[in-house]
Amino acid sequence: MAKYTYKQENGEYVFYEDDKPLKTPHEVPIKTDNEDLAKLLLSCLEHEVGYESPASSLTYHYTYCNLKKDYTQEYLADEFSNCVQAEVLMQDEYLMFRQHCPVKQPIAAFFEKELTENFHHYNLFQLSAVLVIHTAFDSWMLSQYIIADIIKPYCEDKDTDLDVLKEEFLDDLEEYECDEFGCDPEDDAYIRHREEMSHTIDAFVCYFIL
Repeated sequence: MAKYTYKQENGEYVFYEDDKPLKTPHEVPIKTDNEDLAKLLLSCLEHEVGYESPASSLTYHYTYCNLKKDYTQEYLADEFSNCVQAEVLMQDEYLMFRQHCPVKQPIAAFFEKELTENFHHYNLFQLSAVLVIHTAFDSWMLSQYIIADIIKPYCEDKDTDLDVLKEEFLDDLEEYECDEFGCDPEDDAYIRHREEMSHTIDAFVCYFIL
């Protein structure tokens, strides 16, 4: 069984697997300057939580590391706000899980102008989180709903219970999916879906508010 560790080097926490530098499958070193994130990622590695699911923090950080290698925050924000063709940005070369991401029209088709401007206020962690959710669900709006309904109320009032906000969000999502798609909330498959969405929201929120 592999042994994972991280060491502080030049102000960053650098990850190792059996004393060898840990890299993404695209040979990008895994490191962070956030110690809380380093502890979280180490826990994921030790519990063999992979990087092919939007419910895993490793997916978010591996994507971040790949993006950071070649892109600046400003470039990504411009791409997100203005993209007419985003296939180059969305390729597996940067994302850490395999799913086609068919972005062939301006994001403005999905957002009001003020929402696209939000991308310019996001840091690279936040942009990576939005990109992961979009790729997993082929939806720019899902991340915006989570931000508006969970993250924004929490950031405005830290006494707000994140779990309560999440459950309210999941209840609204369940109502929508049952009305729109005829889902049965008592069905085992839907119960699993809701649990997976709960874990995905946890991972997204955690990474977005770093």
